[in-house]
Amino acid sequence: MKNMKYRPKKPVRSTKNKMPSRQPSRLLRVGLFAGALLLVPLSIGLARGLVWTERFYGRPDILGMSAPAAFFVIGFLAFAVLYAVVRIPAFFYVVGHELTHALFGMLVGARVSDWSVKAETGSVRITRPGILVLLSPYFVPLYMLAILAVFGVLSLLGPMIGTIPGQFFSFLCGAAWGFHFCFTVNNFMQRQTDLEAYGFFFSFVFVVTLNLLVLCLVYVALTRIDLRDMAFVCWDRIADTYLWFWDRFWSLIEGWRT
Repeated sequence: MKNMKYRPKKPVRSTKNKMPSRQPSRLLRVGLFAGALLLVPLSIGLARGLVWTERFYGRPDILGMSAPAAFFVIGFLAFAVLYAVVRIPAFFYVVGHELTHALFGMLVGARVSDWSVKAETGSVRITRPGILVLLSPYFVPLYMLAILAVFGVLSLLGPMIGTIPGQFFSFLCGAAWGFHFCFTVNNFMQRQTDLEAYGFFFSFVFVVTLNLLVLCLVYVALTRIDLRDMAFVCWDRIADTYLWFWDRFWSLIEGWRT
């Protein structure tokens, strides 16, 4: 990853890039752009599936939403407001960012070295920086996954979903997601070599799609919704979205012919 200074709501200054960078060929760039276009309906379908699952299976307990979803949203909004009014130190974000790079690097068998984190600066050297290694910090909410791991362990000891401790964990997950979301948006507003390596458009669509997929899985973990039910609704919404896009695309082609 590029060694950078992370300053929320301020431009960052870049220094030495510690990951080998290879510019994609023109043909690969075209393929990535086409792939991003194909991912757009998928991301829209996932978002629709998440909303429709809540509508179909969630019981409107708080603010018209199921209790876990409501507390998750409240936690997210609480952190977003805090982020907007208070300068939050970037140190913990930098730690999570670099650690995620390193973990994905090890997963793909790359050599990880020179891991360094300071107050607002971080870097790591990885020998094989593929797309997942480069973009992993932007779609892996590491701290929220840690909270979910604790939630899962406690669930083995007794029921958590629908209880006060369960709602508290939903709130914590929402706040952790807010942390991930706000700092990720801040990074997207700045120049990042991670996001430019495969083209900004593809990186943006890819990250959005995987973030939505993560949200769907988190929703299943925090509620009583079965994974099969979530998959069924999402699949239906995704197929419907692709059909809609295909219909509009074909109508556009027919319009050009005439």
